Amino acid sequence: MIFDRGFSTGARTRARKLLLAGTALAGAALLPSLAQAQSVWGGAGSSTNTNNYNTGTNWSTNPVAPTAAGSSAQFGDGTGGTGGTASTAVNVSAPVTTNSWTFNGNSQNYTMGITNNANAGQAISIANNLAGVSLSQAAASTLTVSGTNSFIFMNVSGGTLVNSGSLQSTVGITGAGTFTNNLTVNGPVNNDGTFNNSGVVTVSGPLTNTGGSTTNSGSINGGVAVSGGTVTNSNIVAGGVTVSGTGTYTQTAGTTSGGLTNGNIVNANGGAFNGAILSNGASVFNIGGTVTSNSTFTNNGTAQLLVTGGDYTGITTLTNNSTSANAIVVSATRTLSAAAL
Repeated sequence: MIFDRGFSTGARTRARKLLLAGTALAGAALLPSLAQAQSVWGGAGSSTNTNNYNTGTNWSTNPVAPTAAGSSAQFGDGTGGTGGTASTAVNVSAPVTTNSWTFNGNSQNYTMGITNNANAGQAISIANNLAGVSLSQAAASTLTVSGTNSFIFMNVSGGTLVNSGSLQSTVGITGAGTFTNNLTVNGPVNNDGTFNNSGVVTVSGPLTNTGGSTTNSGSINGGVAVSGGTVTNSNIVAGGVTVSGTGTYTQTAGTTSGGLTNGNIVNANGGAFNGAILSNGASVFNIGGTVTSNSTFTNNGTAQLLVTGGDYTGITTLTNNSTSANAIVVSATRTLSAAAL
């Protein structure tokens, strides 16, 4: 695991362990062997107080910094050395393979960042309450964070990042990255990889899906914009949906509320679509199951409403301005109903 700016922790009533790459244990006390000295940031023996983690003179084990496998780092009040109180900003300027970081009960508020480059299928867990600038999951491993965590930005470009706590952050997912939310995300999610919002969970910010896939069986409360890839909902999407570009929005169950503007493909295979629906351009709105609405439906451009695999009821006013020869198609034995045309 590589660390650079962005992580912070305040004084705790007990020392906390942050287990790094190479361990698959969450919350376990991973202690250095008796033959290895614990390196203390700014402790007795240190002679400088720069923000560079890799500078040995900033540590009690001067001139050696705790960067090698088997080493351990300890952060306290930053006093004891001859260089003055240790810096609260910690910049890890080169990769480290430290076994553990311990934050003592009297620790300062430290800021740093975490990048996980473990790429051999490792399972890494962090159960501390974290806050700072950035957290990055960048390679073929799984990083699970729990507790109450706050970052300005969280990036997932490889492997899997699992949130099992309360997360305040902007989340970006790209390429081979997978982000699975098992609890709460307060902030926007920008997906061009794989996003799973699973179970009784909530995303309070908007979802922007520019590629890849999103599967939602929880709640997304800030609306959805899908311009590429696919978004599949089976529970709750609130705040409206906009489909454009090459994006596809599919609902198998649950409710989409706040209205929907369709500029490409919507597959309505179940549940409710509440709020006004507007289909523009050459878009297609497919009915493939039992679907209800509680507001207006308007077809524009050459848009198509195809009721071929299910029944669609509850529309208050159905307006067809589409010039397509197949603007509205209702297959035999299927039902399309509206209170007014």
